[in-house]
Amino acid sequence: TLTMGNGKFSGGSALEARGDITVQSTYDGGTTPLQIKGNAAQNFTLTGATGLFDADITVNKGGNQVTLTSALVMDAASQDLTITAGTFDIAGQNLTVNGSGGVFSNDGTIRAQGGETFVGSFDTNSGTTVYNGTGSYTSLPFGNFYNHLTFNGAGSWRHAGTLDVNGDLNIAAGTLNSNGQNINLAGNWTNSSTYTPGTNTVTLDGSSQAIN
Repeated sequence: TLTMGNGKFSGGSALEARGDITVQSTYDGGTTPLQIKGNAAQNFTLTGATGLFDADITVNKGGNQVTLTSALVMDAASQDLTITAGTFDIAGQNLTVNGSGGVFSNDGTIRAQGGETFVGSFDTNSGTTVYNGTGSYTSLPFGNFYNHLTFNGAGSWRHAGTLDVNGDLNIAAGTLNSNGQNINLAGNWTNSSTYTPGTNTVTLDGSSQAIN
């Protein structure tokens, strides 16, 4: 377990965490990057310290997930959130990545329920986004543009505009409700659960696509 309390880390090599991570309200910030690694499930807690961690965060896990247990605000200049491998589960918590020059990039998986708030520029060119909530959601917190997109929960999700998926769309569990909004899909369509279209159009705009 890594606990950051009174004081700060600045300079030097990155902090490497393979267990749970806690940032306390007495933490003073710092610029030493945090790398979240390992194969075990991890929790990332910032209760009372939502915006106190000012360095880059990289998720690079060989398996399992890191779960956010409180909101995370990354608004420092050039502060990046990078998912290199593994799963970053925001699990109903709000996420902000909007510091000047800061970048959110996802080559792994980001998972959300569907009712969260995301502030920042979402990575639509790589990685996988998974929605796994159990509620009824009238819009998607990461917007309407994705690389790979999966719905895998007991919930029902609607997109508020044209849904544009550059990779594969997988409805593994739950309901995707287009409510009359169009879908543009460049990859494969897999539906093992429920799709409710409305009066919209699904356009397959890739090549060598499969419908399952």
